[in-house]
Amino acid sequence: MTVEDATHEFIAEAVVAAEEGSALFGIELHDTLYTSKQERGVQIGDCESDVAPLPGGEGMQEFDAELSLFCFARIAGEDKSDRKAARNKARELMLAVAALFFDNTTMGGRVNDVLVRRCVRGYTDQGGDVFALAIVPLVVNGTGQLLDDER
Repeated sequence: MTVEDATHEFIAEAVVAAEEGSALFGIELHDTLYTSKQERGVQIGDCESDVAPLPGGEGMQEFDAELSLFCFARIAGEDKSDRKAARNKARELMLAVAALFFDNTTMGGRVNDVLVRRCVRGYTDQGGDVFALAIVPLVVNGTGQLLDDER
């Protein structure tokens, strides 16, 4: 399974389980960046990774996979004056999505581990529709040094 598919499945389970009032409740979830955004949701970005054989000839795996999640919220109104409210919605979604990976660092056993990196906020235009954007960068199956208690 690709890192993108594992991430999509993991977030989709959380969206389905989200209760009303949760930041994840009723959001759009797009498996690529190439799906049109509507109101509020998450898009799974493209992935860049190293590949290497597993020990014992057990196949190949992706390592140090870098993938970004794009949390978005439409800026309402003709004059686009609601930027702050949309930015706050995107931030709320960013925090909820990041929390999923802090709470379950293996995505339910789909990967070895996940590290959430520095998040970035801004705005984007999609064909005249303006969105607040909060980006959650991930490193999946990192090969960094393990802490002593993790060995």
